[in-house]
Amino acid sequence: MAIDTHLTGGCFCGAVRFRLEASPLKIGVCHCQACKKLTGGTSWSFALVLADALHVSGEVREVTRMSESGYPVHVGFCPACGTTLASRSDHWAQFRTLSVGAFDETEGLTTSFHIWTKSAYPWEIMPEGARCFERHLPEKAPS
Repeated sequence: MAIDTHLTGGCFCGAVRFRLEASPLKIGVCHCQACKKLTGGTSWSFALVLADALHVSGEVREVTRMSESGYPVHVGFCPACGTTLASRSDHWAQFRTLSVGAFDETEGLTTSFHIWTKSAYPWEIMPEGARCFERHLPEKAPS
């Protein structure tokens, strides 16, 4: 997924902004119960990015909890408006996940996988051709 321009985004109130200086590696959607609570929606759409390519301005607070995969996950949000912005895992420290909904523009972004589909609501339809996993991704670094 090659994107010619730098991607930018931020929170609902504008107090936190980010710039991504490399194309996302993958776009995924998680349907686990934690992500539903995190977003207040049916799932969480996220872009997997290299940590070194992400630049953030503004205050970001983190909440840490155990993921359904069994690893601690640190979720960053804007303390002013509560927008979920990103997450990181000690297990894959070189990556970050960014909320797709926080991007200013999403043209050219395409979902490549869905995880925790066993927790998806019955009315959700997985896109044709998307790789779907009932639980988490297979145990290897995302590529």
